[in-house]
Amino acid sequence: MPFVLAQFFRCRPYLYHLTVAENLRSIASTLRLRCASAVLAEAGLAQRCATKREEHMSVKTESGTVLIRDQKPLVDAAIAFEEGWDLKRFVQHVNQHVFFWPGTSSGPIEPGMNHFERYRAESPVILRFSTRCPDFANLKFSRYNSGAPRCSGGKYSPRGSRTYLPASEFPGTASEVVEVVSAGEYALPISVETSASPTGPWRPLQDAA
Repeated sequence: MPFVLAQFFRCRPYLYHLTVAENLRSIASTLRLRCASAVLAEAGLAQRCATKREEHMSVKTESGTVLIRDQKPLVDAAIAFEEGWDLKRFVQHVNQHVFFWPGTSSGPIEPGMNHFERYRAESPVILRFSTRCPDFANLKFSRYNSGAPRCSGGKYSPRGSRTYLPASEFPGTASEVVEVVSAGEYALPISVETSASPTGPWRPLQDAA
């Protein structure tokens, strides 16, 4: 059943975002996270927005070089696509969003921790901020790690237009949210913090500017 944001605030008081150290200075100076499609378009690579990335991609933009992560876990053989959708369309849809893991003060939920472990050897950095920020009402929610579909018990993971939904349409409780997304870009609150670990210690992101 749908939930109200107050319920989400109580059970998931923080959102987490994984990035690379090379991106941190630009993020700190602008307090904005941009989707992959926006970065690619700025670099004159809009044609890549519907192509799955098998490796990390370093993109030169007017504001500097940005590293965009690979999409290797996005395996179409594990997906039950909505009618009219295919991998190309879904990759384009994914690339139009900025992604967060919900969690508590102790760290993100298990899929978020697993995501960090996947890239631990690359020494990523984590951002976190309170879910009670002003722009939170514009975010959408997913029951899945949308970029890493799994086939379980013979059932394929659904993907399509309803992968990301507002709280009022979400088919589950607040505690069942796995992923939180923002379309296009997300303006971070001034209180955003950063760490080399999903469990801290934390320091103000502005210290990295």
